[in-house]
Amino acid sequence: MTNEHTSINAFIIQRLKQAICTLINGEKFKIPATTLHNFTRLFSEICDKVILETCQIKKFSYLGGRFVIKKLSNDVFIFYILLYFENEQGKYIEEKVDLSSSLAETKISKQFLPADQLELNNLGEIIFEISPPNE
Repeated sequence: MTNEHTSINAFIIQRLKQAICTLINGEKFKIPATTLHNFTRLFSEICDKVILETCQIKKFSYLGGRFVIKKLSNDVFIFYILLYFENEQGKYIEEKVDLSSSLAETKISKQFLPADQLELNNLGEIIFEISPPNE
């Protein structure tokens, strides 16, 4: 792993974890229960800001990505993001950011409406595409 890759990863991880904490502790999320789609919409807004910031500061082009919620066992889920960039030299960079530890303490899956909790349990994995943000 190159120093460039390590610094990019640390940069993205720091920004996304800060954003997740802001989201979870924010008023928009404090309703008694939220839908999975509302959570991903709010998260998408945050992710777009981090992607735009990364592209501006690191001089990257964003190609696409995914936000994944995967069931490991009863009531245990992992959350991660795959982001794909291209640097100025045309090298492709894949970033996998594990958000599980940031979200574990919040017991976030318990904050989803019962129908969404059931959907998560039944499907085992839900993948949301992260398209390039609008500037």
